[in-house]
Amino acid sequence: MPGHTQQQTRDAIQLVEENFDNLYRDCALMSAVTNTGQNDEPRNFQEAWYHQNKEKRQNWRVAIRKEIKDMIR
Repeated sequence: MPGHTQQQTRDAIQLVEENFDNLYRDCALMSAVTNTGQNDEPRNFQEAWYHQNKEKRQNWRVAIRKEIKDMIR
């Protein structure tokens, strides 16, 4: 990553990994607060990552990975 040392990148990844469940919970909470319709989103990381619907599971995994990459940047 431009402007970041490899150690800073490893530290950021470790921080996200250690706090992933809390991070996902907080993101889901923010989404629920801003959602004006009925909330059918997963309530936690496990519900999203292991969603029963294969297509939704794949979509959630793409979104989760993107969020982590964006936060690390």
